[in-house]
Amino acid sequence: MKWGIIIQARHGSTRFPNKIRERIEGASILRMMYDAAAASHCGYVVFAMPVGDRAIADLVLCNEFFGSALDVASRFYNCALYHDFTHIIRLTADCPLVDPQTIIAVRDECLRTGHYAGRCNAPDGDDAEAFTFAELEETFMAGPLEHVTTLMRAKHPPSVPEMPGIKYSIDTPEDLERVRRMVAKVGLNAGREAYIKACKECM
Repeated sequence: MKWGIIIQARHGSTRFPNKIRERIEGASILRMMYDAAAASHCGYVVFAMPVGDRAIADLVLCNEFFGSALDVASRFYNCALYHDFTHIIRLTADCPLVDPQTIIAVRDECLRTGHYAGRCNAPDGDDAEAFTFAELEETFMAGPLEHVTTLMRAKHPPSVPEMPGIKYSIDTPEDLERVRRMVAKVGLNAGREAYIKACKECM
């Protein structure tokens, strides 16, 4: 069994280009994503980038894999195939405050059930998903997909309820400023409960 943590990232976000290089308390969003993934000790960390995207020069400890820009499921599949991952944890680079304990929780649930496990929008910004290579291969074989886990979530809906109104993922410059205010209140690596409380105060 070989676990990999694949972080979906790109520089060319339509709403907020180059957001993954923005800094929060001196740390880039990319660095924060890598540190959270590494702190979980759940697998080998790889950034999955679109072909033609520029390299992540400030993360020399992390591998990169370049694949399809539009067919993200293909990018994940080929990345997992290249690294011989049997199980995959998916993170997205707009969630720099993801809690390592959330990553551990979805890994443990996937191990227990043998299939997809996810925590999405619970709250929005503490998102992580885990699944088997067989499930990823089934998704890949279904054809081009922009979203990696749509078919898996249809079969195995996330078990943790969503938290409407609690959002600290970063899609816009306004989101980034809210996250900066949150971190100024409670610090980096404060954990899910502290960030939920700070988010409510900064909305």
